[in-house]
Amino acid sequence: MSFLLVFFGACESFPCPDGELLLADGSCSGTPASTDTAVPIDWVLLDGDCSVGELPADPIVEQSNIFLNQEKPGVSPFAEVVDLDKRGDLLLGVGQGGLMTYEVSDPANPEFLGFYPEQMGRYYKVEFISDTRIVLSHRDRGLELVSMDDPSAPQTLSILDGKGYEGLLVYEGLVYATQRGVGLVVLDPSEDAFTEVTQLSGLTSPWEISRPMNGVAYVADAALGLVPVDLSTPASPQVGTPVAVTQGSPLHVAAADGFVYLSLGSAGVGIFETVDPMAPTLVAQVPTGGSATMSWVDDGLLWIADNEGVGVFDVSDPTDPQHQARELTEQFALAMYSEGTRGYVGDWNYMRILDLDRSVQAPHLEMPGDSFILADEGGDKVLSIQNLGNAPLELRGAASEVPGLQVYGSAEVLESGEEGWIKLSYAGGADMEGSVCLSSNDPDQPTIDFAVEAGVDDPFMGQDAPDFVLQDLDGNSHRLSDQLGHPVVLVYFATW
Repeated sequence: MSFLLVFFGACESFPCPDGELLLADGSCSGTPASTDTAVPIDWVLLDGDCSVGELPADPIVEQSNIFLNQEKPGVSPFAEVVDLDKRGDLLLGVGQGGLMTYEVSDPANPEFLGFYPEQMGRYYKVEFISDTRIVLSHRDRGLELVSMDDPSAPQTLSILDGKGYEGLLVYEGLVYATQRGVGLVVLDPSEDAFTEVTQLSGLTSPWEISRPMNGVAYVADAALGLVPVDLSTPASPQVGTPVAVTQGSPLHVAAADGFVYLSLGSAGVGIFETVDPMAPTLVAQVPTGGSATMSWVDDGLLWIADNEGVGVFDVSDPTDPQHQARELTEQFALAMYSEGTRGYVGDWNYMRILDLDRSVQAPHLEMPGDSFILADEGGDKVLSIQNLGNAPLELRGAASEVPGLQVYGSAEVLESGEEGWIKLSYAGGADMEGSVCLSSNDPDQPTIDFAVEAGVDDPFMGQDAPDFVLQDLDGNSHRLSDQLGHPVVLVYFATW
């Protein structure tokens, strides 16, 4: 489990207006009207009524879900599903609960077969070797070869000790495992035990390796970018030249129909063509509402798990991906597996089965948060919104329970994929807190309630940060006061 606290600080007042960003060249940007060259917005005061009118159908329908939670530590599984693989009617998930097995022949009534091992243990990747053999990776324990002769009672056949194992690929009877600090390890599992075939360097922080395409697999390396691996001679692969990425951090990679799909966290998914398989070229960037952790491509559809939910894009033409649908999930959508219009989602402690109806047209309103702080003396706060559906989004109204607060839109209709803005205009004059309701024709969330607050009773908010010194992982010291004039982001986290 991870906790994240992000703290923005500086030892002098921030040089940009509220809601704008300080760019590397010292200029400010963030709202569409923040530069002289930007087209002024003709703000529209949204109707004060938040009632819901007629709505389109929802293109994504949840067939079922299975919830696994740790009611008693060590007794029931705490899922935290981070990877999925499927063969036939058997779906496998891995995470903090170990290996979790599901029978999904009836998607409306899937059966949870059990978890393995009995004690909690975080596996990171799972891959089928055959109908009755799988391989699991564990960052601390190594690689595990497991018999699935009885899916309800998996049995360990052998363990290869090691640290830093992560990505897995099974190809031509061999197991390819990425290993931080080593590179790529090739193993033969044919005797129900791992026999090392070869090791290759040339990787730094390899998270995942794709299924091969035209004899080439691709590694998502957080430090190097997208790295091709020539598998034309399976027992003697060759690591190619990395393709650096300029946005985001590579987390997962999938390959299909001549294109590679690289999940890049907050930068969405980068799509690369492979006319030269060893030199992929970026041809499109797919935006997502959250942080893209895993994607899967089948039958011209790109399914993306992005922490906040699931996005689906039509990639019949991968150079021009089109918004198809989006579905927010209850917890953290981290793992994804798809078969055409059916998606299997590892949503932290849930395994969800979703079906997409490609014929349904509907919008999706994406908001930047659910709580906003306004200046107690009054003023405007501009929020970026986006339509991540495949039909026009109508902003139908907004109702505020806060006196002196009005809500404007940059437009009353946003086309598919279009970005727009909401402006909260507060007259000021008193401390306050309340809520605002925003209505649209989004069938998932026709009304969205978000909190607003002014005059926050926090003695530290708005104050200068105290000076301090921290060491990085290489032992170098960094002092806050040395960063004057630059944004500073501190990330505190604990993982276990």
